[in-house]
Amino acid sequence: MKRLVIASILMAGLGCGAQAADPREYSPNNFIPGSPTYWNWSGFYIGGQFGMSSANIDPGRATQPMIANLLRRTTAEQEGQISQWPNLPRSSSSGTNYGAFFGYNSQWDDVILGVEFGYNFGNNLSAQANDLIGRSFTASDGYLYNVQVASQAAMALKDFGTIRGRAGYVMGRFLPYVQLGAAIGRADLRRSVTVNLTGEDPDPLNPPPLLPTALNRTATDGKKDAFVYGVTAGLGVDIAITENIFLRAEYEFIQFFQAQSMTVALNTGRLGVGVKF
Repeated sequence: MKRLVIASILMAGLGCGAQAADPREYSPNNFIPGSPTYWNWSGFYIGGQFGMSSANIDPGRATQPMIANLLRRTTAEQEGQISQWPNLPRSSSSGTNYGAFFGYNSQWDDVILGVEFGYNFGNNLSAQANDLIGRSFTASDGYLYNVQVASQAAMALKDFGTIRGRAGYVMGRFLPYVQLGAAIGRADLRRSVTVNLTGEDPDPLNPPPLLPTALNRTATDGKKDAFVYGVTAGLGVDIAITENIFLRAEYEFIQFFQAQSMTVALNTGRLGVGVKF
């Protein structure tokens, strides 16, 4: 009888130990891993942006054709190449700009390819350059020419739009990207030049066959709302705040081609906020 009681106690103890060690038993407070987070950047989006730009304007020889026209059929221009003298210095200005963007993203796993349209209104993106040069030379007609040329050129970039292809890589909430595309802008352009030329007889005892000459001429031209075209490149990052709202920080470079012999390069840093549909 005593042996039977002892055996029963041992069996009960083994049963309790086995139940405590049963791996199928767990506490409701045990950690259960959640599902991984996936950020979907595909689809259409729209947003607004604000930035600071630096405009570098290169007028170069913008007044060359104007001077050549003023001195056409003159010995001074044919031999002295006066129209080639002025070389207007580069100038720069900076200002704010604001605008909007609209685009579409296509997503393959972590790779993003898309296209985006942007518009920006510039403020104070204008610059002006001046040049004054004087020289004297003797031409084959026997005259000593004294020439002074005053040149001026100015450009004001009013607004610009871009179409850009984008490629990015998803890194959680972050979408770093690079971009490349085309740009079009509107600008006010102005050029002016004044040429003062006198011809003196260097040898009064042996004068040339023609009388001494004098010329003082001014020419001005300009164009408002002229279209300028260029290319754009840049990089940036979009940061998801919620599934549909994101912030943006980017840098963009635009090189506009010649307009009335003037070019402008634009460097812009901007911040923006967008909504994804």
